[in-house]
Amino acid sequence: MVVLDVQFALLLKLNNQAGAVWWLWAERSTAQARWFDLRRAVYAKHRPTTFQDSDAAEGALGELAAKVEHPHSAPARHL
Repeated sequence: MVVLDVQFALLLKLNNQAGAVWWLWAERSTAQARWFDLRRAVYAKHRPTTFQDSDAAEGALGELAAKVEHPHSAPARHL
């Protein structure tokens, strides 16, 4: 879910099936060649129909997240 879109950066809220919440700050400068691909993906109405599609989507997001070096990029804790 896109929480904030300022064109050069996105604040994304990700929920997994276990109920964990992850906040991801994605910036165009981190992966300029893939920026428009990411923007299209987060705004697409498509839902993965197979585990293979889901795994590919998670892999691409993980690749982008691995490049983020921010001291506050940790999963949110439920109280």
